[in-house]
Amino acid sequence: MSGTLPNLVEQVDSGVFDVFQIPYSALQREHEHILAKASASGRRHHYRGGVARGAPTDWNKRYYMLTATS
Repeated sequence: MSGTLPNLVEQVDSGVFDVFQIPYSALQREHEHILAKASASGRRHHYRGGVARGAPTDWNKRYYMLTATS
C-alpha cells in the first residue's frame, strides 16, 4: 500500500499490508520513523520520491509535498 502520515502509522500497525510504498527524501525526513517501524515489523517497504522532490524552494509549486509542519 502507498500512503503518507498520519495514516501510515495505523496502516503499519494493522498488520494487513505486506509491502509499503513510503515517501522519503533527505530533505523531507518526517517519514523516517514509519520507515523504521515498517522495517522492524518484518514487512517490505519501498521509498518513493527520494530524488524527485527537488529543492525546498520549489515546493510551493507542489502542494502535495507540503505538510502541516513545513
